[in-house]
Amino acid sequence: MKLNPNSLSQILARRILNYGAISLHEFMSEALNHPEYGYYTKSNPIGRSGDFITAPEISQMFGELIGVWCASTWIKIGKPNSFALMELGPGRGTLIVDALRALKALPECLKALELHFVEINPQLKKSQEKLLSDYRVIWHKSLDDIPQKPTIFIANEFFDALPIEQLFFRNKKWYRRKVDLADKKYKSEPKFTFTEEVSSLSDLDRQFVVDSKCLNGSVFEFSPDSRDAITKISKHINYYNGAALIVDYGYHEPNTNSTLQAIQRHRYVDVLNEPGCSDLTAHVDFRALSSVAIINGVSCWGPISQGSFLRRLGIETRSEKLSVSASDATKESIKRAKQRLINEDQMGTLFKVMVLGQKSSYPFPGFLSNELSETA
Repeated sequence: MKLNPNSLSQILARRILNYGAISLHEFMSEALNHPEYGYYTKSNPIGRSGDFITAPEISQMFGELIGVWCASTWIKIGKPNSFALMELGPGRGTLIVDALRALKALPECLKALELHFVEINPQLKKSQEKLLSDYRVIWHKSLDDIPQKPTIFIANEFFDALPIEQLFFRNKKWYRRKVDLADKKYKSEPKFTFTEEVSSLSDLDRQFVVDSKCLNGSVFEFSPDSRDAITKISKHINYYNGAALIVDYGYHEPNTNSTLQAIQRHRYVDVLNEPGCSDLTAHVDFRALSSVAIINGVSCWGPISQGSFLRRLGIETRSEKLSVSASDATKESIKRAKQRLINEDQMGTLFKVMVLGQKSSYPFPGFLSNELSETA
């Protein structure tokens, strides 16, 4: 096999040979976000021809109901004359296009909003430009330059794609998972393997470890990038006003299993195989996100199931309205899409919804008063 000296595998292999095994977080960061070879920077992964399909691609109802939520939230935060609607990882722009269509029912809100996207993928940016050619959009590479005004953040399947660290508990010790070369004398494309090193938990990490007894083989996952993002969002909301809607698959109860996975063309593959060619994700720890948010002075609502959230926003009514003059085939398609979004055995339970906002006793749209998280 002829070697490609500039492949991401070769780049990572040389780094390991020079400096030793790298952290799982570093491996994921490069595999997903390397400026030239990263999964999220070099291709269009969304859709049937890609590696996964997100809720906005399943049905227009999802984005439309997010638009309804944005309009109601804009009213709740005081109807600011100018505010930013900022989506993190907007995909092809489908969600925002559908949301804007719903927002046309509230012209004063539509007039007040300024569109912002956090996007690192050039191909997806082109899709967004095409779909949103009638709107002015401001793009950002990160959350480091959030507009200094009230901001409504939308993060649909954003946090699951942020790199994680994994710690294993065995024989009364913690071990940090790392990535090494399977063969340091490789003669073809290098292969990688997991290794471990004895580690310890920092005070910050310790507060998120499960409170129950740690058994041999217990896994603790945490995402420094997720905590950093939530901290920036929370501080911005606290200072400038606004809210954040987070939709993702994950858990709120303590978890002691690995959730790390790789998907390529809608199938699971080896996490370490061909870095940069598959979507590496981990389930979102909503307990950790809500704790960080509350520590930074904002209120946290939920998480609740995606099914409950969409039902409360009116997905049943919306699907009926779309079906009124539709053909039988289209009616069936609308029904299947709705079921996929809200049924317990599909996306309805696995996907969770959480909202951050300034401290208030009044629930955000889609939430009940008893769904406020009081403490970290």
